[in-house]
Amino acid sequence: MEIISRKDAKVLGLKRYYTGKACPNGHMAERYVSGSGCSSCVKERSKHSKNKKSFKEYTREYNKKYKNNLSKSNPHYVTQSAELYYTMHKKEILKRQKEYRNKNKNEINAKARERHRLAKQEKNPT
Repeated sequence: MEIISRKDAKVLGLKRYYTGKACPNGHMAERYVSGSGCSSCVKERSKHSKNKKSFKEYTREYNKKYKNNLSKSNPHYVTQSAELYYTMHKKEILKRQKEYRNKNKNEINAKARERHRLAKQEKNPT
């Protein structure tokens, strides 16, 4: 492979170039002109994203673990973040809630009737 700088590759209209230096992950591969990313790293990432179920599971577990640790160590921060999110997205949240209530009106009413019936039984046991 011929060593060429990103700047020269851009001028020549090439999509990739080779620096002769390893990327931070140790790959001796071509880099993309558009983002200067290593082609081997990009391939590895695309392999990982093709297996979407495992990637989704990984991120879900990571986020769950991170949020649990964050909420235990700093519950005030989590509360502030939730409040900030709500104030920034209030209209969308209320719109989604209204749509959900309209779609699931029968189930919501049935659950409310059941809660009311159980509360009534607790007050007046027979």
